[in-house]
Amino acid sequence: AVNDPVCLKLAEDRWWISIADSDLLLWVKGIANGYRLDVLVDEPDISPLGVQGPKADELMARVFGDPVRDIRFFRFGMFDFEGRSMAVARSGYSKQGGFEVYV
Repeated sequence: AVNDPVCLKLAEDRWWISIADSDLLLWVKGIANGYRLDVLVDEPDISPLGVQGPKADELMARVFGDPVRDIRFFRFGMFDFEGRSMAVARSGYSKQGGFEVYV
């Protein structure tokens, strides 16, 4: 089963699917093969880092700058950290809200 996926549209022809705890790679490859889709399905070396709780906004603004506060819920933006571009999504499981940083 696909558990709690979050999709990020990086470009018109590029998507990331971040999942909580299931193996999506084989399922997506099966769908692509079954529908004869002309796509590349791979697993990038990226991990989501959750930053949750009442101090998440403050911490993220210190790391990425105030514009990170403008990300709306279930949206994302690209931010630089020490010369590396990272996707930062406004998502999470806590009542206070939070972020996921894809590192």
